[in-house]
Amino acid sequence: MDDAMTDGEWPDWRAHVARFAEPEGAADRDRDIEALTTAYYADEADEEQLDGLAVLLLARYRAHGAAADRDTAAAVLDRLLTRLPQDDPYGDVVAGTLGELLAEAGTCTPEVAALLERGLAKCEGHERIAPLYFHAICLSAGTPAEETLQRLTGDLGELLGLLPEDHPMRPEVMIRLADSLAGGDPGQAITLYEQAWQRMDPGPGRAQVAANLSVLIEAPAPRTGISPELEAAERWIRAALAEPVRHSAERHAHLAFLLIRRLMPALPPGKAMVTPEGLKAFSAALRERPELRAVLAEAVDHLERAERLAPDDVRINGTLAGARMVLSGCPVATAEQLDAVHRHTARVAAQHPDLPQARALELLTARDPAEEDLRAAVAALPAQDALRPQLLARLGTKLQAAGAAAEAMRVLVPALPALPPDDPVRAVAMAALIGAVLDGVRLHTSRAELDRLAEDLRAVAPDGPQDAATHLAWGVVHAVRGIWASSRADFDTATASFNRAIDLLPATDPNVAGLRYAIAMTMVDRFSVDKDLQYLDDALEIFDELAGDPAWAESSALLIARGVARLARSLYGKTDQDRRTAMDELARGFAGLPDGSPIRRGLAPAMDAAETLSGSRFGPAELQRMIDLARGPETELIEGRYPVVDLVAGLLRLELFPGDQVAARQVLRAAADFDQRTGRFGDTFAHAATARAWWALGRPDEAIRGELAALRARLADGLLQTRASRSLAVTRDTAEDALGTASRALAGGRDAAAVEALELARGMTLYAATAGLPDEPAPDSSGRTIPVPTDVRSGAVIERAAEPGFLDPPTVPQIAAALRDHGWDALAYLLPSSAGGHGRALLVRPDGTVRTLPLPGLDGEEVARVRAYERAHQRSLSLDERAPWRAALLDLGAWAWRVVMEPLLTEIAAGRPLARVVLVPWGTLGAVPWQAAGDPASGGYVCRRAVISFAVSARQLIRTAPPFPDHHARPAIVADPGGARLRWCRWECDELSRLFYSSARRFGRWKGDEVTPVATPATLLDLLPGGTWPATLLHFGGHAESTQSPVDAKLRLAGEVTVGQLLARPRAGGPGPLVVLSACTSDFTAEDYDEALTLATALLAAGASTVIGSRWGVEDDARTALLMVMYHAFLATCDRAEALRRTQVWALAPRREDLPPGISAGLVRLAFELDLADPVIWAAFTHQGR
Repeated sequence: MDDAMTDGEWPDWRAHVARFAEPEGAADRDRDIEALTTAYYADEADEEQLDGLAVLLLARYRAHGAAADRDTAAAVLDRLLTRLPQDDPYGDVVAGTLGELLAEAGTCTPEVAALLERGLAKCEGHERIAPLYFHAICLSAGTPAEETLQRLTGDLGELLGLLPEDHPMRPEVMIRLADSLAGGDPGQAITLYEQAWQRMDPGPGRAQVAANLSVLIEAPAPRTGISPELEAAERWIRAALAEPVRHSAERHAHLAFLLIRRLMPALPPGKAMVTPEGLKAFSAALRERPELRAVLAEAVDHLERAERLAPDDVRINGTLAGARMVLSGCPVATAEQLDAVHRHTARVAAQHPDLPQARALELLTARDPAEEDLRAAVAALPAQDALRPQLLARLGTKLQAAGAAAEAMRVLVPALPALPPDDPVRAVAMAALIGAVLDGVRLHTSRAELDRLAEDLRAVAPDGPQDAATHLAWGVVHAVRGIWASSRADFDTATASFNRAIDLLPATDPNVAGLRYAIAMTMVDRFSVDKDLQYLDDALEIFDELAGDPAWAESSALLIARGVARLARSLYGKTDQDRRTAMDELARGFAGLPDGSPIRRGLAPAMDAAETLSGSRFGPAELQRMIDLARGPETELIEGRYPVVDLVAGLLRLELFPGDQVAARQVLRAAADFDQRTGRFGDTFAHAATARAWWALGRPDEAIRGELAALRARLADGLLQTRASRSLAVTRDTAEDALGTASRALAGGRDAAAVEALELARGMTLYAATAGLPDEPAPDSSGRTIPVPTDVRSGAVIERAAEPGFLDPPTVPQIAAALRDHGWDALAYLLPSSAGGHGRALLVRPDGTVRTLPLPGLDGEEVARVRAYERAHQRSLSLDERAPWRAALLDLGAWAWRVVMEPLLTEIAAGRPLARVVLVPWGTLGAVPWQAAGDPASGGYVCRRAVISFAVSARQLIRTAPPFPDHHARPAIVADPGGARLRWCRWECDELSRLFYSSARRFGRWKGDEVTPVATPATLLDLLPGGTWPATLLHFGGHAESTQSPVDAKLRLAGEVTVGQLLARPRAGGPGPLVVLSACTSDFTAEDYDEALTLATALLAAGASTVIGSRWGVEDDARTALLMVMYHAFLATCDRAEALRRTQVWALAPRREDLPPGISAGLVRLAFELDLADPVIWAAFTHQGR
C-alpha cells in the first residue's frame, strides 16, 4: 500500500475504504489483497499490513457484497485490535468497525454492543448512522432492562434525527423507536407507527405495524359503548389482515375480539372469554340489534381461522364455541366447544347454587345433560325466563334422540310463540322441531302412519300453524307425503307452508335461506309428478342464488340437491357436460356427508347404482347388484318400490338375454302395476317397457301398440310444458324413437301404425303451443315469498287427455281428405335409414292409400353430405364465406335430385307433367334444400316438374287456418323496419305497394325516407289474427335472425319478435293471412329438424294460412326484389304454392317475359341483365301452409 502509517498517525479509514471500492483500482486491490492475505495467514503481517488488508477487504466487500470478505476483514480487525495498545486511540476506530461487521453478520451480543460504543466515541455527524443502527439492534435483542431500554430509545431518537427524510432506513428506525416507546409513551409510539406505515411497501413488515397500531389504540378504549378508539383499532387490524402475507392466529383472533366487543363492550381488551354473562350479553345485543348477526358471523369466521392456526389456544377455543352457539341459536355444540364453555358455566353454577339461571346455563353447555336434569331445570325456571326456550330446545333434542318424536313436538311447539320473532334462540327450537318431524317421517312407513304424524302436529297446534317453525314442520310432513303418494295437494300445502314461514320470519333471519331451499326441493319432487320443466328451472334458480351465499356454497345439502336437479334437467336438451357437472356436484356433496348421516345412508344406493350403470361392463353380477340395491332397506319407504324394482330387473335381464320370456312376463306385470300407480295418462317408461316385453314374446302387434302408447305419453309430456323452449327440450329425440317404431311397423305391413308413429313425434312443440292449453299465470312477485308454478296447465292436459284427437294424431283417412281439399297429390315422409330399416319415402295419397318407396341412396350417404352442407352454410352465415357454401348447395341439390326427388316425382306424377307434393323430411334430411334439387348442367330442377310445399306434419297441414277469399282486402307492408338499412328492400316494398296493394297499410322505413308509422313488435302482432287490425296479406321486407335455439329466432323491427313470442299468442280462429317473409333465414333452423321450429312455422301456428320464407341468407339486391315482385304478380292467376313455383321457373328462363304492367323501367332493364338462374337466388324461398 502506498498510504502507510507515517509519523505515528493512522490514515482516514472510511475515506480509504471508499477509494479502494472504486472499480478503477480493482485489479491492483485484488493483487494487494492476495499478497497481504498470504502474509496474514503466515502470521507475518505487521499492524500496518493488517490495517491495509482490512481496508482492502472492506472496500471489496462494499463493492461486491461477498460475505467471505466481510468475515475475513472482521478476523483481520480482531487480530489488529489485539496488537494495538489498550490506550491507542486508533483502537476505538478498529473496535467500532469490527462491531459493525459482526452486527451486520448477525452477531448482536453485549460484547458487540461494547465494541460499537468504542467506535461511536470516535464518530461525528452522519458517520454515527451505521454504528448507532447496529448498536440499537444489539440493545433490542431479547427483553431489555429499563436502563437498556432508555439507552435504546436514545440511540434510535438520535439515529432518526440524523437520517434524511427520504432515507430508506427511516421506516425501520421509526418502528424500532415506536416499539421501545410503546410501554411508556403510547401516543408517540402510535404516531411513529402511523408515519412508518405510510412509508412502507406492502408486505409482512407493514402488516405487523398495522397490528401493533390496533393493539395500542384499543388499550385505552372506554369499557362501555363503541368508541372512536375501538373503531380505529378495528380499521388497523383489518389493514394488517389485508396485507398479502400469511397471518398469525393472534391477528385473526384480535379482530374477532374487537368485533365481539361491539356486542359486549364491557369486556377488557383481548379478553373475550365466554362466561354466562357473556352469553346473555350476546343474546341481548342480538335481540336489540339483529343487524349485528353479521358482525358476529364475521367474528366466528376469524376465530375459525385462528383456531386452525392455533388449535390448542383455550382462549380462542372457548370464545369460538360460545360465539358459534349464539350465532346458530343452538346450544348443541361439539364436545370440544362445550368443554371450552362448560368450564366457565360450571364454575358459576357452583358459586351460585340457588340461581336457576346459572344451573340452566351449565346444562346448556354440558356435553350430555341427563333428561331428568333438563326437566328439573325447565321446572325451576320462571315461565317467562329468557333461558327457558333454550332448555326446551335441548330437551326436545334429547327426546328426539331417544325416538320420542311426538313428545319432542309437544315440548317444542308451545315454546315457539313465546320467542320474539328476531330472537336467535328461535332457530334452536325450529331445528329441534324439524328434527323431531323428520324423525317422525322416517319412522312412519306408510301413508296411514304419515297421516297420523300430521295429526300429531295438529294436536300440538290445534288452531293450525301460528309461527314459522310450525309452518316449516307442517311443510316437511306434506312434502314427504307428496313424494310418497305423488300428491299435488300435498306439494301445494308444503310450498304454501314454507312460504308462510318466510313471511313470518325477519328478512335477515338465516332460516329464510333454509326455507327457500325447502321450496326448491319440493319443486324438484313436484317435477316427478307433473313433469313440467318449470319446476326444475325455478328450483335451480333458487339453488344458484343460495350458492352465492358463503354459508351455503359448499354445503352437502345444496350440492346434492342442485346435483339431483341438474341431473334431471340434463336429460332434457342438455349436453354430456351438463350431466358430468351434475354427477360431480352429487359426488362432492356425498363426500361431505358424515359417515353416520341418514342422508348418506339413503343416498348411498343411488350413488352406487349410478356408478354401476356408468361402468364399462354390465353383466349378470352387476344386474344382481342393482336388484339388491333396489330391494335394500334404504329404499323401504318408497311407495310402490317393488313394481319399479321388478320392472327394471326384468328390462335388464332382457338386455342381457333378449329371448328370456320369464323376464318379459315379469316386465309386463310390473309395467301394468307401475303405470297404474302413476295416476296420470300413462308413463312413457312403462309403455316402452311393455313394448320391449311384447317383442321378446314374439307379439309384434302388441309391441307396436306399446311403442305408440309411449310416443303418446311423450307428446303429453311436451304438452305439459309452460314454455316453448321447455317443450322443445322434453320432446327432443322423440323423432328418432318414432322412426324406429315406423320402420318396425312398415316391416310388418302396418302402414297406418307407421304414419301414426311419425305424426306423434313431429312438430310436438308447435302443437303444444297451439293446442289451446292455458298458460301459467303470472307469478305474484309481491312480498318475500317464492313464486311456485301452479297446476293449471297440467290439470287442463289431464282433463283433455281422453278428448278425441287431443293426444291422437290424424288418421290416414283424415290426411287423405286434407290432401284432396288442398289439391295435393301426395304427402311424402322422407325417412333416412335407421336400425329398423332402409331409407325410404312413405307416401300418403288422396285416395287413402299408403305406399313405401325404397330410396337406397339414403342408406348412410346422406349424413356425411348433409353435415358438410351444414358446416358450409353456418360459415356462410357467420363469416360470409358464400363460395364454399354455394358449391355445397349445388352438390347437395344434385344428390337430392338423383337419390330422392327424381324417383319420388316419377312415382307421384305417374306420367303427368306436374306433380303437387307436400314434403315432411325426417331427421337430418330436414337440412336438405329439396326445393333446390336438380341437375345444374341441364337445368332440370325440381320446380320444372313439381309444386313443392313443406309441412311440419300432417297435423299441422290439417290445422292450418284457411285463407281469406281475397288477400287484397286488408294488405299490410312492413319495409326495412329495423337494423342496418336495406336499400333494395325499400325498392321492393315500394313496387309492391304501387303495383298491387295501393291500399296497403305501410310501416317501417320506405324509399325516399317517406314518413310512415314505426314498425314495432306490437305493430306486427296487431296485424296477425287476433290483433286489432288483422291483415289479409302481410309482406315483411327486413332483417330476420336465426339463433342457436330456434325459440329465440327473431324478426328485427323497432325491437324484435321471436318465435317464442309468436307461439305464446292465443290462437285465433277463422281465416288467416298470406305472410311473405322477404328476410334471411326466416324458414331455417340449425337443429331440431323434426320440430321444424322456424319463424315461418311459428307464424302458421299464430294463425297465418300460408307463409313464404327463406332457408338461407338472401342479398339485399335487385334480384331478390324482382323475385318478390314476380311472386305477387303470379298470385293473380294461380294458388300460392304454384305462384312460388312459377316465380322459380321464370328466374330460370333464358328470356324473362311476363313482367307485370307498370313495373319500374329500371327493374325491367335489370330483369333482362341480371343472372337469376343461380339456385342461391331463386331456390331460397319455400312454401308452407295452404
